[in-house]
Amino acid sequence: MGTCLDILLVKTSLGSIPNNLNDMVCLLTIAARRVSQQGNQIEFTKLASRRHVLEEMERLLEFKRSEIEKKAEKVENKKEKALSTKNMISTLAFEAKDTPNFTVTAEELTNMNCLLKRIDEATTSSFLKKSMEILHKAEVQLEQDEFDRLQASQQPGEVNTSAPDVKRQTSIFLMSSCCVRE
Repeated sequence: MGTCLDILLVKTSLGSIPNNLNDMVCLLTIAARRVSQQGNQIEFTKLASRRHVLEEMERLLEFKRSEIEKKAEKVENKKEKALSTKNMISTLAFEAKDTPNFTVTAEELTNMNCLLKRIDEATTSSFLKKSMEILHKAEVQLEQDEFDRLQASQQPGEVNTSAPDVKRQTSIFLMSSCCVRE
């Protein structure tokens, strides 16, 4: 993981480290695995291959968002006590068999390192920026969904004018905890 982060940081000459860089590396690795399992060869030197991996990353994030919506509905319907985001750990557990596997092995990270080493600086920088945009968009959408749920759950006559807390540090691996509050 450190080598992968080093490749991204050194090749792109980032002035600061994005707070979700680990999540992005894991999601890219998972997306690359899923694309290759579909029978496609991954080669980041090719635009079509990079685009395919980024599209799969978007699908994974949308899947996770729908899972969060389902959990929020269950919590709302059962009136269960919600868990705080501070008490959640960075593991994903899914009940259905057809859900994506959100784990990453050392071998997969090594393969990602090899894929990233083959592309030049400009391509790496562009790829990293597009990945960060996709992840940021998903996080903002998650915050908006949470805000909408809070607005819908308020009693009639109550007015909440606060905007979604976009500054809160959200991780795709903690997204399931963001849909519920104490």
